[in-house]
Amino acid sequence: MKPAPDDPRLTAYVLGECPPDEAAEIARAIAADPALGLAVCEIEAVERLLSTTLADGDDALTARQRANVLAAARAADAAPVTRIEPRARHRVTRWLAPLSAAALILAGIILFTPDDPAGAGAGSTADSGDHPVPVSMLPAPGPADASGARRDGAAPATMPAPPPPSPAGHPVLRPRGPVSAAHHPQLRLPIQSGRASYGWIAESIRERGELPPADAVRAEEILNHHRIRPVGATAVHRGITLTAETVPCPWKPSATLAVIAIRGARESAHEVTTTWDADAPAVWRYRLIGHATPAGVAERPLERTLPAAAEHVVILEIEPSSPGQESFGSVEWTVDGEPAPTLAISRDPDRSPSGDVRFAALACAFAEWLRDPASDENGIDPGMLRIMTREVESDTPVPERAEFLELLKKALEIAENG
Repeated sequence: MKPAPDDPRLTAYVLGECPPDEAAEIARAIAADPALGLAVCEIEAVERLLSTTLADGDDALTARQRANVLAAARAADAAPVTRIEPRARHRVTRWLAPLSAAALILAGIILFTPDDPAGAGAGSTADSGDHPVPVSMLPAPGPADASGARRDGAAPATMPAPPPPSPAGHPVLRPRGPVSAAHHPQLRLPIQSGRASYGWIAESIRERGELPPADAVRAEEILNHHRIRPVGATAVHRGITLTAETVPCPWKPSATLAVIAIRGARESAHEVTTTWDADAPAVWRYRLIGHATPAGVAERPLERTLPAAAEHVVILEIEPSSPGQESFGSVEWTVDGEPAPTLAISRDPDRSPSGDVRFAALACAFAEWLRDPASDENGIDPGMLRIMTREVESDTPVPERAEFLELLKKALEIAENG
């Protein structure tokens, strides 16, 4: 039975508590009904509030989590105030009503009790294994770059911790270029990324009134600063959900963006691998949006552990071999060494993309533009960004997305006046 916007199954879906068959059914219903998509966004906003403020147990924040909280706090002073529309306010109030006064007091204690100010911060490797440089300072972990895109330079021997390093302190990034599907039909996909870049660009734009240095802009980190929930094809295995949705590429009309999201099991971590398997006859070339390991830093194996309830998004820019192609390949994945159901990647020209994937496309376009605002080689200009922004604004974004849109507008103003 199709769920209604107030159906409790939507909450179970957001929390990852639906059986696999029911989760797939609800995902299809959300894709077909914008009202359900809006309801899910509102539930997710409340879930984020509760999960971040009322978490139980004695676990302390990791070094990276602590650094992200501090960076968000610094940016909050300059953030615009976002008005919650009456409909959204009513629904949020209804969800929060069952909370006891004691729970709300506890939330205040968690939010405002200072943590260790001398913590390791995002520059620590405490929660990132034995990477040679802090994982939050790197582009998204990923496979060796086969695109041939290279830039001279080397990462410094030691990496500074937040606040953002000077332009000279950022490792020189190597943006990934397109690779031939015939020569490289498979690509391992990352399941984790850092989060530092969004804080760096927000501080540069809001507090200093200038665009950030190019090597501080990491598309995959900006994308994963936000929760992106595609509503396309879905595969579920052992409580882990893999979902993909496609959207026409705004800056390259011949290409399609495949937005692939993975969500961890609710209660436990698992070993996960994901591999893009291109249909070589149908795909000419593709690009993993993001950056390869900086020059001077050794390639590392991909992270395999997907923490409980963790979420991660990657985007592939896919160029078909001929116009009209609708099937591009699949994502093959395993959970704890066990093969999971294959997830097909295809496009439906008659289906409107969800607000989440349009927002994801905008986040990537903004990152691509920020790296070189004066260039038009990538097909992205201020006019395109403004059009994409207006389309996303119509979806009544959650507060953190509204904050992002204000940041984007401020960056465009700086570029125009500079």
